[in-house]
Amino acid sequence: ISIGELNGPEETLLGQVGGVAVADDGTVFVVDRQAPALRAYDPQGAHVRTFGAPGGGPGEYESLDGGIAVLNDRRIALRDPGNGRIMVYDPSGEESDTWRLRGGFRTSRSMYRDQDGVVYTSLLMDPEAEIGEWVVGLSQIRPDGSPGDTLVPPDPPLGVPVLSAEAENSISRTPVPFSPRVEWTLDRHGDFVWGTTDGYRLHARTEDGQPLQIRKKAEAVAVASGERAIERRTVTRNLRTTQPNWSWNGPDIPAQKPLWRDVVVSEEGRFWVSRHTEGKEVENPGYDPDEEDSEPTEWIEPILFDVFGPEGDYLGTVRAPDGFYPSVEPVFKGNRVWAVVRDQFDVPKVIRFRVDIPPD
Repeated sequence: ISIGELNGPEETLLGQVGGVAVADDGTVFVVDRQAPALRAYDPQGAHVRTFGAPGGGPGEYESLDGGIAVLNDRRIALRDPGNGRIMVYDPSGEESDTWRLRGGFRTSRSMYRDQDGVVYTSLLMDPEAEIGEWVVGLSQIRPDGSPGDTLVPPDPPLGVPVLSAEAENSISRTPVPFSPRVEWTLDRHGDFVWGTTDGYRLHARTEDGQPLQIRKKAEAVAVASGERAIERRTVTRNLRTTQPNWSWNGPDIPAQKPLWRDVVVSEEGRFWVSRHTEGKEVENPGYDPDEEDSEPTEWIEPILFDVFGPEGDYLGTVRAPDGFYPSVEPVFKGNRVWAVVRDQFDVPKVIRFRVDIPPD
């Protein structure tokens, strides 16, 4: 199935997809941050309903960052940092509950849900700290809306190099592109799965709760000269919005990419590890010659996933189709994957794929 069109009714036009969730019956929920809107589509991709509306009243949302989860009783939890809350809807689209958030922290990180229906959402551990000292944790919310524990993700002493720009009342910080970093996610038991991308080693737990390490031999790929140049220009443009005369003030971009990018755990407990690959230069479908900062070409990396079973056994490598957009976390359920794809016209779509998985 494919959800999203270049032209058509409003409910089929996707602007900026921030999150995707899939219910057990195949219903697909898509968070469009640009609209903003939360829409539901049936297993064949037909629009079913739109939940709530923009605003600050009951059942409404002010701004969406993509956080969404389908609860065990089929209710839908939607994160709305603009109103400092999580809206909870029943399957018919009616407001069911409201869970208050501690502050209005916006994040591109997913909102997680474990097998018991507990939701995990990002929060600042110390909102009064300077931006460079921020520590982001996870707040548990039980299915009845009551608060649970606060979890702090692993933070090994990796020393990620950072670039910064300062103005009178603000500071912006961004990691040096292609620098190794700590990556983590949660599994279906609510345990951290994590590792540092300078080596191919992930720390997790088996189904019975025993420590598990996933290792694989891999060779780092080089950062192409054109790839490095466009990353430098992009970072410079972004930081100059804070400090107009900003110039590069940190380590250079590494010559090689980290061994892997991130990891997602499927509902069955499989580990999908996205690898870094050799970049290739392609035409930028969004290029606008009238825009000074618009680039005629862009660099993309073909998406490869190494797939491991719940006990760490290697199942194989999957190459994702062209246009696969990794910035929005895919949903892996059984031998189906729901992911955001951008077509040749740069139109975002949510597409369901089938994955051929070898027998046990």
